[in-house]
Amino acid sequence: MLAARNWITLGSARLPRHPVARGLSLSLVSVLLTSIAAGILFLTFPKAVLGGAAALELIGKPGWYIFLSAVVLAPLFETIVGQLLPIELARRVGASDQMRIIISATLFGLGHFYSGGIASAVATFLGGGVFAYAYVSVRERGVGASYMAAVSAHAGHNALLLHVVVPLFS
Repeated sequence: MLAARNWITLGSARLPRHPVARGLSLSLVSVLLTSIAAGILFLTFPKAVLGGAAALELIGKPGWYIFLSAVVLAPLFETIVGQLLPIELARRVGASDQMRIIISATLFGLGHFYSGGIASAVATFLGGGVFAYAYVSVRERGVGASYMAAVSAHAGHNALLLHVVVPLFS
């Protein structure tokens, strides 16, 4: 049986080494996980229970505004609040890599719960976990590399979600 710490090392060995490439490749994983989770939730529970989408304020806005908000600015800001700060604080108190990812994902999901409801919280907990994994998996290269990996994962996730997944179901 593998030690708990090895799952991060094993997963990292198969991903690109460059932080941006790693983040972008992980964005595919996050879109898949969050789409499956959202699909299961919406098939299982009434929409009234689940709440709306976290990005409802973007409906009706021009494409450039949506891209700038969701693919550029949100990842830059939300990575500081959702990954960098909680992961670095947890690191300072000696939390394991797995615990840092769980703490970060939980905070990320809770942040989206307030703007989108239960479905958004569950989906963004999963996506936030992938972004946190991107951050933690390159942490030995420094905070800057970790930040870029998580921002890239988040930006790629939002771009794929907004410009590929959502149009498929609209």
